[in-house]
Amino acid sequence: MTMFKTPHLSLLFWTILVFYPTAAQAQQPDEATLKWFGKAAEYYQNKDYEEAAYWFRKAADQGYAAAQVTLGSMYEEGQGVAKDYKKAVYWYRKAANQGDEDAKTFLGVMYYKGQGVARDYKEAAYWFRKAADQGDEIGQSNLGYMYRNGYGVAKDYEEAIYWYRKAADQGYAVAQFNLGYMYEQGYGVAKDYKKAVYWYRKAADQGDEEAKEALAKLEEENPAPRGNTHTDPYTGMEFIKVQAGTFTMGCTSEQGSNCDDDEKPTHRVTLTQDYYIGKYEVTQAQWRKVMGSNPSYHENCDNCPVEYVSWDDIQEFLVKLNAATGTKGTSKHYRLPTEAEWEYAARGGHKATTATSGTGSTKYAGSNTISDVVWYGDNSNRTHPVGGKAANELGLYDMSGNVYEWCADRYGDYSSSSQTNPKGPSSGQTRVLRGGGWSLNARFCRVSFRISSNPAGGLIYGGFRLCLSL
Repeated sequence: MTMFKTPHLSLLFWTILVFYPTAAQAQQPDEATLKWFGKAAEYYQNKDYEEAAYWFRKAADQGYAAAQVTLGSMYEEGQGVAKDYKKAVYWYRKAANQGDEDAKTFLGVMYYKGQGVARDYKEAAYWFRKAADQGDEIGQSNLGYMYRNGYGVAKDYEEAIYWYRKAADQGYAVAQFNLGYMYEQGYGVAKDYKKAVYWYRKAADQGDEEAKEALAKLEEENPAPRGNTHTDPYTGMEFIKVQAGTFTMGCTSEQGSNCDDDEKPTHRVTLTQDYYIGKYEVTQAQWRKVMGSNPSYHENCDNCPVEYVSWDDIQEFLVKLNAATGTKGTSKHYRLPTEAEWEYAARGGHKATTATSGTGSTKYAGSNTISDVVWYGDNSNRTHPVGGKAANELGLYDMSGNVYEWCADRYGDYSSSSQTNPKGPSSGQTRVLRGGGWSLNARFCRVSFRISSNPAGGLIYGGFRLCLSL
């Protein structure tokens, strides 16, 4: 990992030249000193470094900090003078003692590297902090590095983040790169892929090669979904693409005479955007990969659906999952499906046929014969590994049975009006679950059946599958 990049002398010099009236507030130069400094600038511009060093020295001897720090850099780089780290340290210290923030940073670098002085991380951190407190972005970034590695200070990732962000907000590319790395690794902050990408891109846009490499690596490891399927590289979750379309939602004719009132009235729903939905319910192994624990009642079955999770628990899961496997700063993110997206997918989406009913759907997800596609009360006494029954027309498993699946929406009554991309009521105390479960009778496993529950409470037959926005 990069620590710092000291500005090239020419960049440092021209910064000082333009802003020299405030570079050394402790002592303002007299007219002769300014004249010598200006003459040095002219020689430096014409690449006559020996003459430049001569006139910088004259100004430096008068106590002008801008000349002192520039002369120190010329000794450090061997421009116009023999390279001499001790003399570089001497002049940096002269300027630093007058309050010059650049000199404090460069003096810290000399202590860090052990150039011209004995290597001393505590002294390096001391001077970096002096510069950082004055707002010097290089000093701030370097101090962040010291905290990240525990050099001269106690290791403290949160303190490192604080100083990296200070420098990054000033546009310092090295700090932006390092801040991106902290977010990628989850050091001092929650792991957040999107923020890592944001800061890497900020640095890359300034030409930082390490940031460009980091972005390329993340793009390779976390490709944007393409085609009709997508596999999440972090958890192994598989997704099927659902094409946008229009369908009739609610108690359609194939559902028979045992619909509940909240499945009525039927209404036309149009989904205008394609989306991906989980091929399977989220498993215990996938939950544990993200959360580090397994709340399931029927545990010790990695490929069984996770259950006993609340809607609120799932929101925490999503935050962590998106931080770990979200994409390159785009709008793609994992989420729960809306109730409409869930039912459209359960009915087979755009692939639903009219082979068994004029509605283009079946009573259960994939069949009118429940035993073909559903784990429910008549054939189960617990959850089963996902994918054990037949899939529906889209290739989705267990949309009916095994576990109920939480949706994003609040629970509410239907309207007969046509809707486009509905997201449920804007207020309400409960959230929707769909699909039925292993302990329930057949009517609860129909594609139109709905229940609701307190979002803070887990259900022994309640799980979920995810959607992926495009």
